[in-house]
Order: sequence, then structure tokens, then C-alpha cells
Amino acid sequence: MSVFLKESWTEMDQRKMAAQLRGFLLPPVIAEGYGIYGSGRVLIGESKGKHTFNAVVMDGDMEETAIRFDFLPHSRCSCRAKGSCKHMAAAIFLFLRQEGLDVESFVKEYGVEKTTPSAKAAAARSLSGSPVSAGRAGMSGASGAKPDAVETPAPGGGFRKWHRQFEQLLPVYRGGKEHFLQTVHYHLLRHAEDWPDMQLKALYRMHALLYAMRLADRTFAFSAFGYYDIRELTDQLIVSFAEELRGTDREGLTIREDCLAYARGLGVVIAEYGFAGRQSLIRWLFIFRLVWTNIPFEPEQRKRERERMEEAANEPGLDGELRVLRIAAAAHLVVLEGGDPAALVFLEGFSGISMPPYLFYDYLELYTEIRHWSRLHLWLAWLRPRMAYDQNGGMGSRYYLDCWRKLVQGETTDERRKDMLEAMKDALPYSFDLYAEVLIEMEDYRRWADLHIALREAPNESSHYSKVEAKAPQVLLPVFHQSVERWILGKNRDSYREAVRGMRQLEKLYRKAKMPERWREYTGQLLERYSRMRALHEEMRKGGVIR
Repeated sequence: MSVFLKESWTEMDQRKMAAQLRGFLLPPVIAEGYGIYGSGRVLIGESKGKHTFNAVVMDGDMEETAIRFDFLPHSRCSCRAKGSCKHMAAAIFLFLRQEGLDVESFVKEYGVEKTTPSAKAAAARSLSGSPVSAGRAGMSGASGAKPDAVETPAPGGGFRKWHRQFEQLLPVYRGGKEHFLQTVHYHLLRHAEDWPDMQLKALYRMHALLYAMRLADRTFAFSAFGYYDIRELTDQLIVSFAEELRGTDREGLTIREDCLAYARGLGVVIAEYGFAGRQSLIRWLFIFRLVWTNIPFEPEQRKRERERMEEAANEPGLDGELRVLRIAAAAHLVVLEGGDPAALVFLEGFSGISMPPYLFYDYLELYTEIRHWSRLHLWLAWLRPRMAYDQNGGMGSRYYLDCWRKLVQGETTDERRKDMLEAMKDALPYSFDLYAEVLIEMEDYRRWADLHIALREAPNESSHYSKVEAKAPQVLLPVFHQSVERWILGKNRDSYREAVRGMRQLEKLYRKAKMPERWREYTGQLLERYSRMRALHEEMRKGGVIR
């Protein structure tokens, strides 16, 4: 990128870089930028081309910077400050660290001594290593005072104390995603390894994992890593949480007030972490359902939480996605209180709000797994008119239709089969492959052929073609009649050759259907109808269709 950027930084290299920065950045700006960098608020940083480094900096708003190391004055920031700014400075420090420079030593040596006293104090504060409050890590600078030693989490004191300690132990994360889980284990999970109380140990780990989910969300939400890479990481946290929850002695919780308070505290924390702010990478709704289903809450607690979620969903000016998440969370509490039918009635009260079907796929998965077909049918039927929102949703729509298929396999009745086929028709053309496969399973070859005609799909390209040809060749005749007519209307040699290929397939089908006279009638009618198309006749002769 620049003559200053080295694999090994000599003292001369560092002096040149310091001189370049001081020529571009004012001393207070250097100090402010280092404070932002030190608090972990440079969220994305990646090189582009030979001379440019792009970074996203969280400073109240997200600011996008483009640093030009070939000529720093050409650098830009979305904050639109005149000249250089603190966001550019923060981005430069991140780049230097990525290039192997010891940034802390560099700032001590070159970034502080040459600045004003006030700038020196600001930079010194950022060098002190003060952790940023986890609740403010994305919005504030580094703390001004070095904190006291953090107290190690221990049994007792309440779940709120644990979360305050988590914020001190691991306020921000600046490493790569590949080291995140090890960091969480070292700073949070390992503290309970020697606790003799297994119940309390599991509860501690669940609270720590909830905090880790929020930290991952805050760290990677705007990162340069791929969505699916981050989703894989967060899903590992969720799986670990679910395993801890499954291992909890539910009956034992009811006779231990200390453990019960920690367990019910999970519901409080999830509501604060997952339903209070912006969009999230974490499947908080799934975790909410998991906890409220498996932890023994009092009926009155469920009722209060439902009312609170419902009230929160009606806040004016609320983000649409957050609104539907709160509605779905409240609906789950209705499921626990009054069953699935009551929840569906509750959801109908929000009919004016578009709710993505995938928010309710947890019920499809659960009822399929436990083979509770009547409850599965309730949700499938309720979702059916709403699937228009998810027609282009790829695997989501496929999953919904697969659940219909499993329902019919588990509860084979004419009514269920009819409902399944109607749902698949609703989803056409997206559902073509699955619908065709189901029709083959049902040996409904006529409808299979009609489906290909309706969507103008070539049946002979299907893996099921040979089976249909052997079992019911007559149903394929209209398909090839249609394709032959379509090719003839192309009115060129290439399309005529394709038409002849279709005719030869028709001849084969008529022969299998034991209707040779119909084939002769068809070719005669074809020649008469297109008597002026000499080129077509020539291709038919070449193809052996006529003599």
C-alpha cells in the first residue's frame, strides 16, 4: 500500500509513519481516534486495492471511512468533517495493528509526546486499558479511570450481579470469530468449572451464554464476515444453551428458591437482550420459547410477561421487525396458557401486521418431531394464506411444504392429502419439484403430466419420466403434442428439428399405449395443417417421421 507499511517495522519506519499522521491529523484528533480504536468501536476493516483501507466506525452513528495511504488527504469519511477526523484516525490505528505494528507502543512513543497536554491526557486514558461498559461499548469512548480488580463470579448475589461481572470481565471482543468461543470460555464459563452445585453451575453457564450471545451480536452484526459464518457461530452458542437447559432438573428447581430465582432470571435477561433494541443475528425468539416452555414460571408471571410484550409491541414508531418479534413472543405465552387454538385467535388480532411465516416454524419442527399431527395441521393451515410473504424465501418455503408432506405421511386421510395438494398448488411455480415428486408418490400420473403442461416443463428431463412412461404412457401424449406445436411455431430449421424429436417421442408413446392408428391420424393432420411449410416436411422426412 505505502512505503511505510512493512512486514517488520523499524524505528525509522515508525518515525515516518508518525510524521505522516501528524501532517494529516491534529493532535486532539489523534487522541480521540485512539480512544475510539481502543474501545473496540472500529467494527469492520478491510483492504481494497493497493492503497485503500475501508473501515466502519461506531460513534453514535456508523461512519464509513476510506483511508488512502498513497495520499492521506484524499481519505474520506461519511461524517463529512472538513479535512481529517477521529474516525479516520481510529481506522488508521486498526490498519496499523493488522499490518503488525504494536499500536500501543507506537502511540506512547510518537502519538502522545508530540501532542498537547489535553491530547496527552486523552490518549493516556485510552492507553489505560479501561474496559468499556458492555451496555455502552458501541456508543461511548474509553473510560477515564482504571477499574478495580474484577470480582470472580461465584454462587450467590443474584443473576444481576453475574451480568455486571460479565460486563467487566469481557466488555468488548476485538478478535476474529474463530477465537470467540475460546475467549468466552476463558473469561466467563470457566469460573464455574469447580462449583460443586451442578444445578447452580448449569444456571450460571446459561446466563454467561446469554451474555456471550449479546456480545457476539454487538461484535459481528456489522462485520465483514459472511452471514452464514456468523450464524454458525451464534448457533453454537444456542446449542450449548439448549444442552444446559435440557440438563437442568426442572422438578429440583421448584424446591430450591435460590436456583429458581436464577432460572426465572433467564426470562428477564432474554427480554432485555433480545427484544429491546435493533435487529439481531441471534434467534432470540427461539431462546425465549425454549426458556418459557422449560422453566417453571408461575401462571401469573407468564400472564404479566405476555401483557408486557403485547404492550411493548404496540409502542408507537416501533421498528416493524421488533414489533412482530414481540407479538410472536406474546403468542407463545398464550400457547402455554391456553393452547395453540387460543394463540391463533390471539394472532388474528394482529391481522393488519405482516408476520413472516418463518417466525412460527419452531412449532412445525416441534410437532413434526413429536408426531402431534393435529397441532401441526393447525399451524400449517394458519400459515397457508400467509406464505405469500415467503414465496421467494427459498429453503423456508420448502421447509413449510415438507411439513405438509410429513403430516400426510403421518396421518394419511383424504382431507389431509387434499389440504397438502392445495398448499403446494398455492406455492407454484416455486413448489414445482416437490409437487411433482408428491404426485409420483401418489401415482397420480395424470395430474403429474398436467402440471408439466401448465408450467411448460419438459417431462422427459424429469428423473421420474421413465416410470410414468412405463406406467401410464397415454398421459404424456398431451405434453408432447403441446411441445411439438410450440416448436413448429418457431418457424425456423432449428425449431423444426426440435419438433421432429418430439414427434418421434410421440410415436414411441402411441406405440406403448397400443394406439398406432392414432399416430397415423396425427401425422396426417399435421401435414395437412402445415402443408405450406416445406422445410418442416423436409425435417420430418429426415427424421423418419414420414416416408
